[in-house]
Amino acid sequence: MKDFDINSEDWWNGDQKPDQAFFNEANTKIKAIYDSLNSFQDEEVQEDKTKKVDKIKLLEGLIKHYLDLTKVLDQRRGDYFKAGLQLFTIALAGLGIVIRYISPSNLTIVGLISASIAIGLVIIIYTGFRIITTYYWQTKSDRYHFLKIDAKKLNYLGNSWMWFYHGVPGVSKIPFTDNEKKKSAKDLESNKKGVLGYLEGAEAYFNNYIKASDKDIFIQHLRYTYLLLVHNAYKNKFDRQLTDRLSIGTRNAAFATVTALLISFGYSLVEKLPFNRHEIVDMTNRELHDSLKQDSKLATFHQLQQNATNKDNTAAIESITASDSIVKGLLKDTTATKPTTAKQATSQLKKASTK
Repeated sequence: MKDFDINSEDWWNGDQKPDQAFFNEANTKIKAIYDSLNSFQDEEVQEDKTKKVDKIKLLEGLIKHYLDLTKVLDQRRGDYFKAGLQLFTIALAGLGIVIRYISPSNLTIVGLISASIAIGLVIIIYTGFRIITTYYWQTKSDRYHFLKIDAKKLNYLGNSWMWFYHGVPGVSKIPFTDNEKKKSAKDLESNKKGVLGYLEGAEAYFNNYIKASDKDIFIQHLRYTYLLLVHNAYKNKFDRQLTDRLSIGTRNAAFATVTALLISFGYSLVEKLPFNRHEIVDMTNRELHDSLKQDSKLATFHQLQQNATNKDNTAAIESITASDSIVKGLLKDTTATKPTTAKQATSQLKKASTK
């Protein structure tokens, strides 16, 4: 293994590079790793074959162990993703149901309860959405910081050529064909790149394996085992992140719903709100009935007053008619007797009125 250049910066994989202080600290650690690996000599391995074989078997066991852990964690993360989809769908449907019972213009106990439940459902919808987006965010490969290390420049760190395709030159260059049915010049170029990438990878992989010493094989196992260990740590953090999303969301939804329910019941007791809209309709009908009843009584009273007025008018008319008849009779009697003096006329008038 060649010595590592303590001033090297070309192992950083990316256009944007950190400052010099970062490289000074990182290169010091890389130099220590190289010195440790260089201290492991082929002669020492050959002198104790049994010990060397046991170490490789141990590393192979650890590799299987970390791969199994990764499968379990990926399955759990998939379950959280499914739970997020279910929460989002069910809560959205529930919100569509309870929102029909909410009417700001007519407050009822059922309406306030529905509003309280709706608050919790909105939080659940947001929680499900956060779980879904977090899961997709975690699947992006740039979440793994060790990919910033160029394995071609630091050939004993990063991806192992023996265990991972990213460590094999050419294999990563194989393009992805999205439509096999479509035949075009572009597809032909893609196929040519794929074949050349496969051949380049085969040449590098076969040469590495044939030329590898016992020490190289052992370091390849060691390198991949550590990479799986770090990868497993990321998976654990991802799993914990989804767990926190779910637990915090459900806890907040429950707290908000219970708090809103208590406030709603307290407000309904103070304001003596009706239970539901049907009760509002019944109350409205009763009020309308009482109003119509009152209006009927008022109409009857006004009718009686009108009738009384009409009777008074009839009596007055009859009185006027009677007076007119009396006057006419008096005039008739007066004309018949033909009084000669005023005194006699007055006397006749009095007699007529007496009659």
